[in-house]
Amino acid sequence: MPNPPRYLLSRLKATELAKSSALPSDEGKTLAACVVIPCLPEAENIEALAEVLQQRAGQPFRTLIVDDDLGQGPAGLLNLAFRQTKEPLFAYLAQDAFPGRQWLARGIKTLIDKKAGLLAFNDGKWAGQIAAFGLVRRDWCTRVYGGKSLFFSGYRQHYGDAELSLIARQHKSYAYDPDAVVMEVDFEKDGRSVDANDRALFAQRKLTGFDGRVSDTQLLGLLG
Repeated sequence: MPNPPRYLLSRLKATELAKSSALPSDEGKTLAACVVIPCLPEAENIEALAEVLQQRAGQPFRTLIVDDDLGQGPAGLLNLAFRQTKEPLFAYLAQDAFPGRQWLARGIKTLIDKKAGLLAFNDGKWAGQIAAFGLVRRDWCTRVYGGKSLFFSGYRQHYGDAELSLIARQHKSYAYDPDAVVMEVDFEKDGRSVDANDRALFAQRKLTGFDGRVSDTQLLGLLG
């Protein structure tokens, strides 16, 4: 009988991940995707989330949980993880995510079929307008910011995903699959405000078309 699909799970502090040798070997088996969950050190049920992500993925992958022991914020943790991993596909989620069945297999299929660089999961909020939870092709993403980060490095918590989404949409490299579901489960989300510094940075960068990467006025008119 063939071996069942394998998964790798690591939970590291940001200080540990910064060491190039921190990630365990995949023992010779190449995994197509790395799924990263940035979280606060005190976050609960993260291992349970990792387990259900694996159970419902329909696709083997590496799971990387990154504890924010340096106070970088989610964007900084995801940028660090992007630099320290090598899988050709990189999915970014959050500690309040919950997947639908076949979430990753469906996402990968759509990303490939559409020849896209960025896929937006159905998060139950944005209806595909931006990839709040997303799956990127590394070879595409490395061309956006020179291979150094997933998101523009100035963001801490919010708007990095929005900027990346607008860039992908401008260059016809964006896909959305409503059946690739990763919901955001946060009962207090709508009552929270976004990071003011991130909002200001996004507005400033939008004036330059994100350094000339976006020129479509309709896209630039989204998100205020």
